This record gives sequence, structure tokens and C-alpha cells, in this order.
Amino acid sequence: MTVAIQALCLISLLFAAWVIVGNWYGVIHACVTKRSFSSLPILGGLLGALAFLAFETLRPFWWVPLVADIGCVPVLALTLLYLTTRRLRG
Repeated sequence: MTVAIQALCLISLLFAAWVIVGNWYGVIHACVTKRSFSSLPILGGLLGALAFLAFETLRPFWWVPLVADIGCVPVLALTLLYLTTRRLRG
């Protein structure tokens, strides 16, 4: 892998980490202050997963950013659960 691609993947990974931390901060802050919060859905997890795939040592853990980002798999799963239970209740 060339140095330029590695640098781009590292920048992507850092940006993904920033988004993931920001999403978690927003959720925690919203819980503490009892205010609403809108996360950046999917962005942090997807960028992190793509960056993990680019590095040989991180490749087996490509799924970790998707699960770690509250705006990705956890929120989508909770939304699906909510919509399903709402539909079943009528």
C-alpha cells in the first residue's frame, strides 16, 4: 500500500473516530440535559470500517466501528425494533 493511500486511510480513521466520539458525546449530553440530539447516522461507522479494511492488521476487526458508533448499527437496530413493535401494536 502506498504512503498516500495509508495517509488517506489514517485521515479517514481519525475523522471517523471524531464522529463516533461526537455522537456518543451528543447522546450522553442529551441524556444529562434532557434535550434532544441528532447524530450523524452511519458516517462514522462506515468511514471507520473502510479505514479498518485498508490496514492488514485491522482488517479482521472491520465491524468494530459499525458497532461502536451509536449513530450506526445501534440506532438503526433500535429504530427497526421500535417500528416493528409499533406496527405490531397497531
